[in-house]
Amino acid sequence: MARRPKFNVHEVFQYLDVFEQNTLTKECLKRVLVDNKVYPSEAELGYLYDRFDRNRNGRINYEEFTEEIMPKHSFH
Repeated sequence: MARRPKFNVHEVFQYLDVFEQNTLTKECLKRVLVDNKVYPSEAELGYLYDRFDRNRNGRINYEEFTEEIMPKHSFH
């Protein structure tokens, strides 16, 4: 996604933030996925959430989200 020319990480974060709290919860992710006809198991949802929630506080902030979603640099 992040490599698309018109991709805007801030807009994606706002779209996922269904409760408008400037953080993402598991419920936010689940709601967006279900709205898009993707039905993850609780284990799948947990894995996805844990990948983004780096500090393990139960919420994904914008910084954590951008760190995970943006391409990583490779110095090979």
